[in-house]
Amino acid sequence: MVAWTFGSLSRAAARCSRVLGSGVRAAPRAPLPFQPEFPGCGSTPDRTLHLTVTVPAGHNKWSKVRHIKGPKDMERSRIFTKLCLNIRLAVKEGGPNPELNSNLASILEVCRSKHMPKSTIEAALKVEGGPNPELNSNLASILEVCRSKHMPKSTIEAALKVEKSKGTYLLYEGRGPGGSSLLIEALSNSGPKCLSDIRHILNKNGGMMAEGARHSFDKKGVVVVGVEDREKKTVNLERALELAFEAGAEDVKETEDEEEKNIFKFICDASSLHQVRKKLDSLGLCSVSCTLEFIPNSTVRLTDPDLEQAAQLIQALSNHEDVIHVYDNIE
Repeated sequence: MVAWTFGSLSRAAARCSRVLGSGVRAAPRAPLPFQPEFPGCGSTPDRTLHLTVTVPAGHNKWSKVRHIKGPKDMERSRIFTKLCLNIRLAVKEGGPNPELNSNLASILEVCRSKHMPKSTIEAALKVEGGPNPELNSNLASILEVCRSKHMPKSTIEAALKVEKSKGTYLLYEGRGPGGSSLLIEALSNSGPKCLSDIRHILNKNGGMMAEGARHSFDKKGVVVVGVEDREKKTVNLERALELAFEAGAEDVKETEDEEEKNIFKFICDASSLHQVRKKLDSLGLCSVSCTLEFIPNSTVRLTDPDLEQAAQLIQALSNHEDVIHVYDNIE
């Protein structure tokens, strides 16, 4: 369940806590077609920002069922597999220099946030003159995630070696239970086999391949920020809104990462991703990563049975060795 507050940035920043209130309201199916006026405020048109509050996992049915976790070792193994795919994709698309490849740099930052040993990353990059994260910002970012997840050196080395093969980036459109939309990102050495596998998983779990699902998403820049600033002070929603306005972000989302740690996601235009991240850091926040993601522009609310089936479907898709990420538009 999501609570949305819409308003002119300059007005809403000052009255954010009053608008949000002490509770959480059910989300509308679509953004309100107007900007609310507050007494005493001028009518000068301003850029509009959407403040999104995602209810903690313990209070949100979708959050409860979507992340089906097995034993800890198995979960870590799954995360490492996805990080390997991200490393391969980052190198493939932007080369080995993180200074010239912002995506690689961002991935390396995530690896650091996951406490992946520096020696592990350095050793992986040296393999057969492998890609250099200092010259590839996207790879650097992915490697940072690897560090934070304590990915073994041998796993990273294997991922970097595989990049020499002709892996192809693939994006599949699908429909899930209850009319939900799905986008499945994959990197595969065999497109036909991957397509066949994805179709089989969808059909077996209440979904189907479906053109048009892409229209339910926009490609946006996402800056992930911790809820504590550089001075270890907790950042609340009102402050996050003010900083988003200053940094040029379009949307602020309070949510949890895969380790159930509270985070903010500042969503912005893809072309201004790194400028927004730089500005947020200059304002005292501690950014963890910045990436391009598919963000739903419309959402659907499912019944409990459909939620359970959707969770099983997304888990099955995520478990496929070629799948990088599965995006959904479920509330």
